[in-house]
Amino acid sequence: MKIQVSRCYLKNLGFYLLWILIINVNPVILQPAVASAPAPGTEISNSATATYKYYGANLIAESNRVIAIVQPLPLLQLTADRSILTLPGSNIYLAHQLTNIGNVATDCTPVLANLSGDDFNLDNLGLYQDLNHNGTLDSTDTIVPSGASIPVTANSNTQVDLIITGQVPTSASGRSAVITITCSNPELATPVLRNTDTITLSWAPDLTITKTPSTTNNFQVGNQYSYTPYHLSLSSGRLKSSKN
Repeated sequence: MKIQVSRCYLKNLGFYLLWILIINVNPVILQPAVASAPAPGTEISNSATATYKYYGANLIAESNRVIAIVQPLPLLQLTADRSILTLPGSNIYLAHQLTNIGNVATDCTPVLANLSGDDFNLDNLGLYQDLNHNGTLDSTDTIVPSGASIPVTANSNTQVDLIITGQVPTSASGRSAVITITCSNPELATPVLRNTDTITLSWAPDLTITKTPSTTNNFQVGNQYSYTPYHLSLSSGRLKSSKN
C-alpha cells in the first residue's frame, strides 16, 4: 500500500513548513485458508516505514512492529457434483474427495440421501473410503459405517477419497434420480458441506433376436429351410416387438 500526502503543513516557530510525505506500508493481506495455510501459532510480523524530507535532509520514520498470530482454522472442502448416464438394474459408483484446506486436523460425518421430487430412488446406498485413490471400488476399500465420522489430518493438501455405491432399480422409469452426500461438523468454519449427484437413465436399445424354422421335423442334408426372425427392443422405456 502506498499513501502519498502531497500537502501537509506543520506549524513550527511561527512559520509553515511544507512537507512532502510518502509512506510505504507493507501490509499483511489475509487470504482465505488454503491447503498450505500456516500452522496455528505461526507469527506474522508487519511494520510501516515513512520517508520524508526535512530541511533538505532525507529522513525515515518507522512504526512499531505488529505481530499477528495464526489461529486454528478447521476447514474442509468436498468435491464435486457428479452426473452420469446409466441403465435400469445397473450398479453405480460416484467418486468424491474430502480435502483439508485448513490448518488443523478435523473430521466430519457423512450422510447419503435420496432426494424427493425426482423420478426414482437408488437402492442400497453405501459409502466407501477409496484407500488407493484410484477412483474405483476395490476389495481393499473400507466401508464407512452409517453415522461414523471421517478423520482428516492436518498435513498440507490431505485428501480422503470416497466412493458412493448404489443400484438403479430394474423397474426404474422416468428420467433421473438425485442423491446428495452431506458432510457436517459444527466446529468447521463451514459446518455443512454438500455435493449433489444426478443419475440419468439412458434408454439405449436392448436387442434380443430369436428365430423359428419353417419346420422342426425331417431335416435333410442339402435341403433349404427358412427362418422367421423375431426381435424385442427396449427403447425410451417401452417394450416393442415385431415380426419380419
